[in-house]
Amino acid sequence: MQDGTRRTGESVEDAVRAQHRRLEELFAEVAQAFQRPEDVEEIRDVFAALHEELDVHFDQEDRLYYATIGTLRPDLRPDLEAFAEGHRGFRLELAALADQLGRGDVASARSGFASLHSSFEQHEQAEESVLERLDRGAAEAR
Repeated sequence: MQDGTRRTGESVEDAVRAQHRRLEELFAEVAQAFQRPEDVEEIRDVFAALHEELDVHFDQEDRLYYATIGTLRPDLRPDLEAFAEGHRGFRLELAALADQLGRGDVASARSGFASLHSSFEQHEQAEESVLERLDRGAAEAR
Protein backbone atom coordinates (compact mmCIF):
# COMPACT_ATOMS: atom_id res chain seq x y z
CA MET A 1 0.00 0.00 0.00
CA GLN A 2 1.53 3.32 -0.85
CA ASP A 3 2.51 4.03 2.76
CA GLY A 4 -0.71 3.00 4.50
CA THR A 5 -1.01 6.13 6.63
CA ARG A 6 -3.66 8.80 6.77
CA ARG A 7 -2.80 12.26 5.58
CA THR A 8 -3.38 15.29 7.83
CA GLY A 9 -7.03 16.28 7.61
CA GLU A 10 -7.98 13.08 5.81
CA SER A 11 -10.94 11.23 7.28
CA VAL A 12 -10.79 7.52 8.04
CA GLU A 13 -13.38 7.07 5.31
CA ASP A 14 -11.15 8.83 2.76
CA ALA A 15 -8.09 6.83 3.83
CA VAL A 16 -9.91 3.50 3.62
CA ARG A 17 -11.50 4.42 0.27
CA ALA A 18 -8.05 5.25 -1.12
CA GLN A 19 -6.69 1.94 0.14
CA HIS A 20 -9.66 0.10 -1.38
CA ARG A 21 -9.03 1.75 -4.78
CA ARG A 22 -5.38 0.64 -4.61
CA LEU A 23 -6.47 -2.90 -3.76
CA GLU A 24 -8.88 -2.86 -6.71
CA GLU A 25 -5.94 -2.01 -8.98
CA LEU A 26 -4.08 -5.04 -7.62
CA PHE A 27 -7.14 -7.27 -8.04
CA ALA A 28 -7.28 -6.12 -11.70
CA GLU A 29 -3.59 -6.99 -12.16
CA VAL A 30 -4.17 -10.48 -10.80
CA ALA A 31 -7.26 -10.93 -12.99
CA GLN A 32 -5.16 -9.93 -16.02
CA ALA A 33 -2.45 -12.38 -15.07
CA PHE A 34 -5.04 -15.17 -14.89
CA GLN A 35 -5.80 -14.43 -18.57
CA ARG A 36 -2.37 -15.95 -19.29
CA PRO A 37 -2.67 -19.27 -17.41
CA GLU A 38 0.53 -20.59 -18.95
CA ASP A 39 2.55 -17.99 -16.99
CA VAL A 40 2.07 -19.48 -13.53
CA GLU A 41 5.07 -17.61 -12.14
CA GLU A 42 3.60 -14.23 -13.09
CA ILE A 43 0.26 -15.18 -11.54
CA ARG A 44 2.02 -16.23 -8.34
CA ASP A 45 4.00 -12.98 -8.22
CA VAL A 46 1.08 -10.59 -8.70
CA PHE A 47 -1.10 -12.69 -6.40
CA ALA A 48 1.62 -12.60 -3.70
CA ALA A 49 1.71 -8.79 -3.98
CA LEU A 50 -2.06 -8.61 -3.56
CA HIS A 51 -1.96 -11.07 -0.67
CA GLU A 52 0.66 -8.99 1.13
CA GLU A 53 -1.24 -5.74 0.58
CA LEU A 54 -4.46 -7.30 1.85
CA ASP A 55 -2.72 -8.56 4.99
CA VAL A 56 -1.40 -5.07 5.72
CA HIS A 57 -4.79 -3.53 4.96
CA PHE A 58 -6.68 -5.95 7.21
CA ASP A 59 -4.22 -5.39 10.06
CA GLN A 60 -4.51 -1.65 9.71
CA GLU A 61 -8.30 -1.72 9.70
CA ASP A 62 -8.62 -4.20 12.56
CA ARG A 63 -5.89 -2.90 14.87
CA LEU A 64 -5.79 0.79 14.11
CA TYR A 65 -9.03 2.11 12.67
CA TYR A 66 -11.72 -0.27 13.84
CA ALA A 67 -10.39 -0.85 17.35
CA THR A 68 -10.40 2.89 17.95
CA ILE A 69 -13.76 3.47 16.29
CA GLY A 70 -15.33 0.61 18.27
CA THR A 71 -14.16 2.20 21.51
CA LEU A 72 -15.49 5.62 20.59
CA ARG A 73 -18.67 4.41 18.88
CA PRO A 74 -20.01 1.27 20.58
CA ASP A 75 -23.09 1.45 18.35
CA LEU A 76 -20.85 0.53 15.39
CA ARG A 77 -19.14 -2.39 17.14
CA PRO A 78 -21.37 -5.11 15.61
CA ASP A 79 -20.53 -3.89 12.10
CA LEU A 80 -16.84 -3.61 12.92
CA GLU A 81 -16.77 -7.09 14.43
CA ALA A 82 -18.44 -8.43 11.27
CA PHE A 83 -15.73 -6.75 9.18
CA ALA A 84 -13.00 -8.34 11.31
CA GLU A 85 -14.66 -11.72 10.87
CA GLY A 86 -14.73 -11.09 7.12
CA HIS A 87 -11.02 -10.33 7.22
CA ARG A 88 -10.35 -13.68 8.90
CA GLY A 89 -12.36 -15.43 6.18
CA PHE A 90 -10.50 -13.58 3.42
CA ARG A 91 -7.18 -14.61 4.95
CA LEU A 92 -8.25 -18.25 4.82
CA GLU A 93 -9.32 -17.88 1.19
CA LEU A 94 -6.03 -16.18 0.31
CA ALA A 95 -4.05 -18.99 1.93
CA ALA A 96 -6.05 -21.59 -0.01
CA LEU A 97 -5.47 -19.74 -3.27
CA ALA A 98 -1.75 -19.44 -2.55
CA ASP A 99 -1.67 -23.19 -1.94
CA GLN A 100 -3.48 -23.89 -5.22
CA LEU A 101 -1.08 -21.66 -7.12
CA GLY A 102 1.86 -23.31 -5.36
CA ARG A 103 0.64 -26.63 -6.72
CA GLY A 104 0.11 -25.16 -10.19
CA ASP A 105 -3.69 -25.57 -10.03
CA VAL A 106 -4.40 -22.39 -11.97
CA ALA A 107 -7.97 -23.31 -12.96
CA SER A 108 -9.10 -23.79 -9.36
CA ALA A 109 -7.22 -20.69 -8.24
CA ARG A 110 -8.81 -18.60 -11.00
CA SER A 111 -12.29 -19.71 -9.94
CA GLY A 112 -11.55 -19.10 -6.26
CA PHE A 113 -10.02 -15.73 -7.06
CA ALA A 114 -13.15 -14.60 -8.90
CA SER A 115 -15.25 -15.53 -5.88
CA LEU A 116 -12.83 -13.78 -3.50
CA HIS A 117 -12.88 -10.64 -5.62
CA SER A 118 -16.66 -10.50 -5.69
CA SER A 119 -16.90 -11.02 -1.93
CA PHE A 120 -14.23 -8.41 -1.28
CA GLU A 121 -16.06 -5.82 -3.40
CA GLN A 122 -19.21 -6.35 -1.31
CA HIS A 123 -17.14 -6.14 1.87
CA GLU A 124 -15.57 -2.87 0.71
CA GLN A 125 -18.97 -1.34 0.01
CA ALA A 126 -20.24 -2.31 3.46
CA GLU A 127 -17.16 -0.87 5.16
CA GLU A 128 -17.36 2.36 3.22
CA SER A 129 -21.05 2.70 4.07
CA VAL A 130 -20.35 2.38 7.81
CA LEU A 131 -17.43 4.82 7.60
CA GLU A 132 -19.62 7.27 5.70
CA ARG A 133 -22.14 7.11 8.56
CA LEU A 134 -19.28 7.71 10.99
CA ASP A 135 -17.99 10.74 9.08
CA ARG A 136 -21.52 12.11 8.65
CA GLY A 137 -22.08 11.77 12.41
CA ALA A 138 -18.80 13.54 13.15
CA ALA A 139 -19.68 16.38 10.81
CA GLU A 140 -23.11 16.79 12.43
CA ALA A 141 -21.51 16.88 15.88
CA ARG A 142 -19.34 19.88 14.92
